[in-house]
This record gives sequence, structure tokens and C-alpha cells, in this order.
Amino acid sequence: MNSPNFAIPQGAWAHGNLLIASRDAALPPYCVKCGRPADASLLRRRFSWHPSWVYIFVLIALLVYAILATVLSKRTTLRLPLCSTHLEKYKMLKIAAIVLLLGSIPEMILAGSLLPENYMGWGIAAGLMALIAGLVCWILFNGVLRINRIDEHYGYFSKASDGFLAHLPPPPPGMMLPS
Repeated sequence: MNSPNFAIPQGAWAHGNLLIASRDAALPPYCVKCGRPADASLLRRRFSWHPSWVYIFVLIALLVYAILATVLSKRTTLRLPLCSTHLEKYKMLKIAAIVLLLGSIPEMILAGSLLPENYMGWGIAAGLMALIAGLVCWILFNGVLRINRIDEHYGYFSKASDGFLAHLPPPPPGMMLPS
């Protein structure tokens, strides 16, 4: 006996403050952060999600967490429309993160080897501060949208602006929505 062949709706929808998007959905040309008309260039972002219970293994064993997170992760990619202001902001955050992260390690090594002993601690502390600042920039760069969940067909995102969500239709009737 053949199983029924149901068509899975493709696209993007708004449900309250939630953006629901099928894999590789084409989003409307409005900035996801402010709702203004977006630039022609899109920010390509890959999202990965795994169940939150996996985080308990960070406390038990980091390797077990890494393996479980990799095995249980679901991924999707979206091309996010951003206005020139927000696109520039995220480009600058990415550049700052890369420069700070890559520059902090050699800075600490040089501070440890070239500075006099009474200044060495200050040089290494400055490198650690640059490392932390780089991680903060990286987290902010990755914070365009927040992934709530990914299932077999859709990604569920928050942190999209109300102006952007207003340009999206409601989900089709009968679509399963997160609880």
C-alpha cells in the first residue's frame, strides 16, 4: 500500500513574533532587523540547532557534548535581507571579531616574550581582553536572528523586527506550529 504524498509548503511566514522559514526560503526584500527596504546583497547565514538537553553534557564531558551536538544538530541556511545600515554593522562586527580573535594570540605571545617581567602581566591581560572583545563581536555578529528550533522542514526564528514580519503572510492552514 502506498503512503500518501503530501506537499510540504515552501516559503516564509510570520506567526506572532516568530519567523518560520523552509530550507533556503527566499525572504522578502525588507531588512529583518528594522523592516526598511533591503540592499540587493544578502547576508548568508547558516543556522544550527540541537535539543537543549544536550547542554547538560557540557558539565559532564565536553567531548560527549561535542559528539552529541554534532550528531543531533539540524541545519538550515538563509539569505537574510538587511538594509545598508544593518549590513554595514554586521560586516564591521565580523571584521572586528576576526581581527581581535586572530590578533590576541600573537599579542599575548609577544607580550610574554618581549615585555619586561613587571609589564608582562599587563600585556597578557590586554591580549585576554582583546580575545574576550573578539568573542563578544562574534556573538553579536551571529545574533542577526535567534534560532529557536529546526525540524525536518522548517526553521523557527525570533529577533526579526515587527516591520519585517508584517511583510510575511501567516502560516498556511493546517501547518504544524511549535507549542
